[in-house]
Amino acid sequence: MFVVVAYGKILPSEVINLPQYKTVNVHFSALPKYRGPSPIQAALLNGDEHTGTSIFVLDENVDAGPLLAQEIVGIDPSDNYFTLSDKLAKKSAAMIIPTLEGYVSGKITPLPQDEAKASFTKIITKAEGKIDWQKSASEIYNQFRAFFIWPGIWTIWNGKIVKITDCLPDPDLRMGQSGSTDNYGCGTVLAGGWWLAGAILFCK
Repeated sequence: MFVVVAYGKILPSEVINLPQYKTVNVHFSALPKYRGPSPIQAALLNGDEHTGTSIFVLDENVDAGPLLAQEIVGIDPSDNYFTLSDKLAKKSAAMIIPTLEGYVSGKITPLPQDEAKASFTKIITKAEGKIDWQKSASEIYNQFRAFFIWPGIWTIWNGKIVKITDCLPDPDLRMGQSGSTDNYGCGTVLAGGWWLAGAILFCK
């Protein structure tokens, strides 16, 4: 069989079906949720508490083939694309050999995915890193987590692009010495590095 992981192109059916046991794919989501090229980013962007890794038999449709194995993985509030990718890779590495052995021996029967629950992701572009300061601090923080390390998040300030290398929402809306936020608009920069969103966001 062939085994494919994070391959960014659609394989033709003559390649998929060439080996005796066809082609098996490892996909970093709990399929059928988050099919497509950016499942890790989608889970983080949406603030999910769980995602998963799925091993399935490829067919001609994107991430739609029958499942061989699936494990759920928790997402910590501090996880970003880099740390969550690492978790999912390690979980998948531990699963792959037993799954392939079970598939070849007949102990594992491929199960069709539930098409009614399918959702899809898209290719991430650099433009999607731009911050919309009308969004809540938690939404912007999730954007930071999802797009770490690429494309990163950024904003325009004083006519220049400012890249945010680290940030954290303040759940208690503490302002330190900066005072009330009532008279400031979203996206305002205050002393000490506070940027105002729908709630307070501390950025570097």
